[in-house]
This record gives sequence, C-alpha cells and structure tokens, in this order.
Amino acid sequence: MNWKTWSQPKGAHMRDDFRFEVPGWRPTTTLLYGLMPRGWGTGDVESVKSYEMSLAFEHRLAVTKLRRFVAGRARFDERFVCEAELKNLIVATGRTELNACSLRCLESVVGNVLGDPTKRVCFDCCRADLRQPGAKSYGRLLWEIPEVTCCPIHKKQLLKPQCGRSTGNRKHAFGFLRRITMFGVCAECGALGYRCSQQKQERASIEEVQIAQMLTGLVADLTEISLTAPESVKRAVRRLLAQNGGLVAVAQQANMNKSTLSRWLSQSSARMRLKNFVALAHALKVDLSELLQGRVTHVSLRALRIKRASYNFVDPEVARKALADALRCEQSMHVVRQVTGFDYRALRRVDPDICEQLIDRERHRRLTLKQQRYSSIAKEVLSAARTLHARGVTLTNRNTELLPGGRWGPVQTRSRFLSLFRRALGDECIPSVPNMPIDPEMERAVNEAVATYNAETAARGKVP
Repeated sequence: MNWKTWSQPKGAHMRDDFRFEVPGWRPTTTLLYGLMPRGWGTGDVESVKSYEMSLAFEHRLAVTKLRRFVAGRARFDERFVCEAELKNLIVATGRTELNACSLRCLESVVGNVLGDPTKRVCFDCCRADLRQPGAKSYGRLLWEIPEVTCCPIHKKQLLKPQCGRSTGNRKHAFGFLRRITMFGVCAECGALGYRCSQQKQERASIEEVQIAQMLTGLVADLTEISLTAPESVKRAVRRLLAQNGGLVAVAQQANMNKSTLSRWLSQSSARMRLKNFVALAHALKVDLSELLQGRVTHVSLRALRIKRASYNFVDPEVARKALADALRCEQSMHVVRQVTGFDYRALRRVDPDICEQLIDRERHRRLTLKQQRYSSIAKEVLSAARTLHARGVTLTNRNTELLPGGRWGPVQTRSRFLSLFRRALGDECIPSVPNMPIDPEMERAVNEAVATYNAETAARGKVP
C-alpha cells in the first residue's frame, strides 16, 4: 500500500488522515480494497468492526495494524471505531455505504451511539453464513446494539463465544503463531462457525424478540434516518404525546424519567439514549424507524389511558397473621409488605395497633444502630486526639490522616464528627455554619466526647 498509487486530483491537499479539501471527489484507485459491506440495506448489515476484519484478511494484515494505519493521527481505541477512523476508512475504500454500517449516523438525535464493545454472536447465523460455497461469516451491526439481547431470526439469546476445547487441543496457542482474526472463526482453535463452543443459546422472551425486530428495522433504514432533521422527530413525538394522554402519562408507561423526555423536547441540542427511544416507541405502539424519521403523524390505536394506582384486595386474616408473625419474629413492616404484597395503608387499616408497634420497634432499632455508630466514631476521635496531644501536635484533619486508621475524607461521617469536636474545643479554624443541620445524636455524642477529653486533660495537668 503506497501513497503514490492513489490518483490525486488537482487542487486536493492530502493530509495524513486521508481527508481531502475537494468535496464530492472519489478516487479512481482506492488505497484499500473497496469491498462491499455484506447485507447492506437490510437489517443484517455488516458492522464496521467486522468489515475491518474482512478487509485485513484480504490484505493479509493484522486487524490492529490495519486499524492503526486507517486511524492515522486520530486517537485509536480497540473497543470502538472513532469518527475520524470511519471517515478515513470511507475515503480509503471509496465505499460511502459504510456510513450505514455504524450507529454514528444517529448522533444528531441519539446520544451515546458507540455500541457494546463486548463481542456477542448468534451461533445459528454464523453457521448459516458458511453453508454457501466460499462464503465467510460476518458480524451484524444489530449485535453491537446494547438493547438487542437476542437474534430476531432464530429467537435465541446472543452469547459471547468461548472456545470449548481443552488447552492441549488448541491450535497455535502461542502469540506469534496466532491466526488472523476473522469473524465467525474461533480465535483459540480456528473452528469455523464456533463449532467448538459448548454454549447453549436459550430461548428469548417475547418482549426481547419484539425489541430486536424493532431495532432490525432501524438498522435497515439508517440511511434515511441519517437525513432526518432532529426537529422533525421532536414534532412527531409532540403530536404522539398529545394523542396519547400527554407527556407524563406516556413517560410513566414507558418507565422513563419524565424530565429526560421534557428536556429533550425543550432543548434543541439535547439528545436521548437509544433505550429511551425504544421504550417510547414500545409504549406508543409505533415503529421506531418511522419515529426517528419523523413520518409518524397519527396513531391507528386507541388512546392509551393510565389507570390510577388502586389497592389490591386485602384478606384481613392473612394480613393479621403476617403482622403477628412479624411482631413475634422481630421483622419490619417492609418484610410484611414484601411477603403479602399488601401496601402500607391497607395493613394499617387491618390492625393499626400492631403496625404502630412494628414501626416503633423499627425506629428504636435504627436509633440504637446510629448511637452505636457514633460511639465507635467517638472512640476513634478520642484516640486520635490523645495521640496527637501526647506528641505535641495540633489536632487537625490533616494531622489525623498521618495516624493509622485510614484516610479521613471530607465526606466521611467521622471527618464531620472531628470538625464538630474541634469546634466544641474552641478551635477557631473551624467556621460556624449558620442553619447547618446537625443530627441530635451526633451532637450528643460530640458533647460526651468533649467532656471526656476535657476531664482527661484536666486530670493530666494536675499530675506533678
């Protein structure tokens, strides 16, 4: 691969990262082989990572070496394909179709489109690719989407391939004898279609298959979606929200934070994660691809209604027995609610006396634990104060860190305890913050520690 083999037009200024100043120009002789991405225009389009593996195999190069060569001066990351690397790869191969082989074309609307760096595959798809004569298996872009957990064709879970052969039977286990990395080929033993793996793909749930099929249509229409303006998508979502009960109702049904949806609609530069768009399309019963193209103007389904939270039927005998068992076994109301499935208000209506006893006991238990914690911190502070006083060193947080017992960070409870302890001793370096909330139990423990320390200091001063 020599730079001189590239026919450069007049007026083009070539840099080390393959970028040119002449727009719309396509080289007649590409620097790398112009392989066509497999499955282009469908939901099974090849990912950029798999494309680089195939390209490295055709050039008889290691994948890392090829990627570093293509990235040029751009920062190289083995887990993800950066934007500069993708642009340089398009120029080096002359294949503009590679734009639809990455989720980066969704960056104007969708945030965090780097994908999942973990290699996940469907064994049935990889083995089906090898059935045709001379064909090679390839990795799908769909498999790199974190929201996709199963194969929409075979309806099985995606797995990270692991070699099932023993260490002694693996071929070329040494680093300098490793074969060229190819998708669909085991990197340890070289088995085609990962036939060496003993992993079993479990059946996927109906919801997982629906999400995978929804994102398959998204991948197939990436070229059209990349040409859509973000504002047109927001206008379509606003119309859908008005037809389906408003923003709050749809956000509750999609199980997403309403502030996330509101911020995306109100701010022009805001973006949402792909999982939020999936949940939104799933709740509105619309196609995700059409939603991101802004073509959805109305819903053929009836408007969704969000029912108010209603209390389940409560069996009084079951509730009384569960409350009595909790009182006898020293359990809390939270445990009763988890066991019975009844809410707190229903349990209070059945037997308010037992509920009050359980609540008081839980409150007393938490208070006891808090007192024990503050007592333990008081002992640590007193020990540090005695040690520093014996050494003639001023009691400060920084000097306390020099003692054994770990770091006294500013956000730790014992650091705040130490600050209150120093202020109670008259240390003017600790400013008094007005209206600062102080736990009464902590204040009581600090006063007791100060009284103990003053008594010990006075008694030590009387010794001749």
